[in-house]
Amino acid sequence: MDSRVYSEFTGREPIGVVLNHADQDGLVVRQGLKGVERLEGVQFQGDDSILHGLGEDVIAGLLAVTGLKEDEGLSVGLCSDVGGAVTRLTLRGVRFELADTPPFPYSVGDEYWFHSVVEGVTGRYKPFLDCRSTPCIIDGSLATGVRRYPMVDGEYMVFTSFNKWLYTPGRLGAVFYTPGFPARLECGEPSPLLLAYVKGVLDYLASTGIEGVESRVLGLTGEYGWLLDKAGYTPLTPPEGEYRAGIVAFSLPLPSGEVGSIRSRLSRMGVRVGFVRKIMRLSPSFYNTVGDIDPVLRLLP
Repeated sequence: MDSRVYSEFTGREPIGVVLNHADQDGLVVRQGLKGVERLEGVQFQGDDSILHGLGEDVIAGLLAVTGLKEDEGLSVGLCSDVGGAVTRLTLRGVRFELADTPPFPYSVGDEYWFHSVVEGVTGRYKPFLDCRSTPCIIDGSLATGVRRYPMVDGEYMVFTSFNKWLYTPGRLGAVFYTPGFPARLECGEPSPLLLAYVKGVLDYLASTGIEGVESRVLGLTGEYGWLLDKAGYTPLTPPEGEYRAGIVAFSLPLPSGEVGSIRSRLSRMGVRVGFVRKIMRLSPSFYNTVGDIDPVLRLLP
């Protein structure tokens, strides 16, 4: 890992190797705390202008790291309980789509079509979507902060939780929608301190350059995929850059007990990776290096 970049982002020295974007484990984003510290002593009661200003800043920063543009009728709102709102929509009959293979066939017949920009297990990136026939609800949780994704045609909504690539606390997310979308997420208003925290992170990414973050992460997932393939473990993640996001996943053709042993040994070595049953997920961030995969390769049988 690049200790300097990691320390600059988190405010502490790295302990071990972090190869799991969803592994919070006490990870504190120093840049976010700076955003909160700038508001120390500010009284928010009765001062909606401060909250409104923070919200506008967060929306602008989020648009910058997603590649979306607030024009042509696109509206953006912030939401403190994205997960709960999504659950309520799902209970109303939303089709939950997990993964397709290229060219990503489109299914119709349901009230809405739920589409994740990145498939959560394999890391497949699939932003190609036509929402003109059936309204789409698009989840950008596994892409926001590491890869831009384009706007799609037709009525659509995007909601994203910020506790993944952006390393921010709580359930704060954003809702994007175009006029005519037949549903609205019912969710609470985020707190000013949470907005300040997220703004600090977005400011850091803006100064770093999201293009550089995307290039670094996609370069690492490409290298990791090549090294795994060379070691005899074919990644589930497509090798082509246009279909690859920030996750490289591969199956371990081993009994569950041996998979558990590998997981325990990596943990004792301070190497944090993700597991979904017998699938190992490596999701590097911009502070990782190619060499961070070495302890994983050494433990593979």
